[in-house]
Amino acid sequence: MGKNKTAAKSAAQAAAQQAAPSNKTNKQETADKSQVAVIQLGDLDKLAQARALSGLDPNHTVDLLKMMHETYRTDPNAATKLNISQETVDKINRITAIGQVAVLTNEIMIAQTPFAISMRVNQLEALKEVAPMVGVVIDTTKALPSPSAEGVVELPSTAVKISKESQETLKKEQAAAKEKVELDPTKIENVEELKKSLLNILVKGNGSEGLYDKLSTAVNFYKAYLDINAGKEKDPEAARKAIESKSRVDLLSEIADMLGKCTFTLGGVSKFMFESTQRTKSPVTAFCTLREASLNKKTGMPQIEDQMVADIVKVLHRWHANTEIAATNEAIKGFERDIEILKKDEKKNAKGIEDGKKKIENAKNHIKEIEQVVNYVNLPDRETVDNFSTNYTDNKAEGFKLARMTGSKILDTYFKGIDVSKIKKESLVHNLQQYVGVITNMFLPPLNRIEDYSEANITEFEMVEAEDNNSSEKNE
Repeated sequence: MGKNKTAAKSAAQAAAQQAAPSNKTNKQETADKSQVAVIQLGDLDKLAQARALSGLDPNHTVDLLKMMHETYRTDPNAATKLNISQETVDKINRITAIGQVAVLTNEIMIAQTPFAISMRVNQLEALKEVAPMVGVVIDTTKALPSPSAEGVVELPSTAVKISKESQETLKKEQAAAKEKVELDPTKIENVEELKKSLLNILVKGNGSEGLYDKLSTAVNFYKAYLDINAGKEKDPEAARKAIESKSRVDLLSEIADMLGKCTFTLGGVSKFMFESTQRTKSPVTAFCTLREASLNKKTGMPQIEDQMVADIVKVLHRWHANTEIAATNEAIKGFERDIEILKKDEKKNAKGIEDGKKKIENAKNHIKEIEQVVNYVNLPDRETVDNFSTNYTDNKAEGFKLARMTGSKILDTYFKGIDVSKIKKESLVHNLQQYVGVITNMFLPPLNRIEDYSEANITEFEMVEAEDNNSSEKNE
């Protein structure tokens, strides 16, 4: 964002400086422990990309924390030096965690020998929380204390249960990643070749690192393909103008429609964001989650424009929705077929027919709910924005918890590690509400944007004087 935001961030940064059951018993796991590799989670993504898909080397040990933010993982005394809690240091961005689960799942699918993953307890809880987003269950009761470090556990690969659907998806994507495809858009001869190339671009690596690069590469590749084919049209100039008129959202949406079901990692990310939007009835938390994950891990600075983040959030919501709606429509067809069979003896099967009709009704209602969530992203309601300050400050307000969660997400992505107790309450609430409005405006058409909220209204945080800070209540 602009100049005022930078000023606010500067003041803030200155203040900030002050799973499935194993088939083995515990005894068996203990006995087998010396026979399995203990892999630290952070380099799992790096390891997965660096080697052939042949399973983990039993003697390979790598660094767990490489997928964490650089500032917090390289120094064991980071919490003390930065004057922040260990909980903040250990906190994993949820999209990064989804990527880690995806990579871990991929490794389990292809590994020839059992292995264990070493991580902090807080990291394990974060992975367990997001694992269902990609059809995985992690049984944390199977984690054993690490003999080498306090607060670190080792999770055996046998404690990770992968759903049948996820296994099938991963097998297809593993095959797509290994398949030799044409990556020169000038040599693509048909739509099927195009789809294979786009899928290959999106599934390579299978982690959340490079998610934005993958999407951008896919869009650029697709646009180049369209430009080349425009030259073959009867009116090449008109065809190229039509392509240029398409936004990033349009191009990403066309790719999503072309590929159909969302890829494994993107599917997990989109489901996580979709459920966040469903809870808050606003795209702000989904935006913040994706933006936070896109920050440069060394500098903490954005790698892509905020509007592009909003565009990606829109497409991922629509992609997830289309996948869910397609699956639900297939289920409805199945219920209708069952009812037709039962109708051959309506008297005998009256209850079964009635149950089938209820299932169809519930499924249709589910589709309506999905479409409503998409509307929260495509046409967000200004009421959520206008009511933010009241909901954030009044702990008796119905929207208090959601407003606090939203505020926390904004602080996480724009002011990492800030101590809000050092900021005057009015200044904090004012800026948070402006951020909610500015982010919401990114999801609205230009002519529908809310004029009361803009970057120009974001001011430098007013800090609490030392004596006032000791006597006043904390903002959080």
